Amino acid sequence: PTGRHTRIAQCRIAVCYMHGAGVAQNEAGGLRWWRLAADQGDAGAQNAIGNCYDNGTGVVQDFAEALRWYRLAAVQGDVNAQCNLGRCSALGTGVAQNDSEAARWYR
Repeated sequence: PTGRHTRIAQCRIAVCYMHGAGVAQNEAGGLRWWRLAADQGDAGAQNAIGNCYDNGTGVVQDFAEALRWYRLAAVQGDVNAQCNLGRCSALGTGVAQNDSEAARWYR
């Protein structure tokens, strides 16, 4: 199933798995639910997956993969992903440190 309400439900289930709310905590399970929503273009889920790769939550830490997911969300206007890209550029996390690029994403 697809659609806005389906994506919202998938994201909520993902959060339940990530935090163990009503189900056994299972970060990989949460990531699978976010992936379902992200594959349908949900920017919030894409940013959440970026966070997982950025922090190594439920996956092996991979800054390049985190950036890929952040970019997918950021170009859709997700402000959290835009801030994450700004932070990565400012600190040089997964990319060369670049204050101009950071400022572009922070705007």
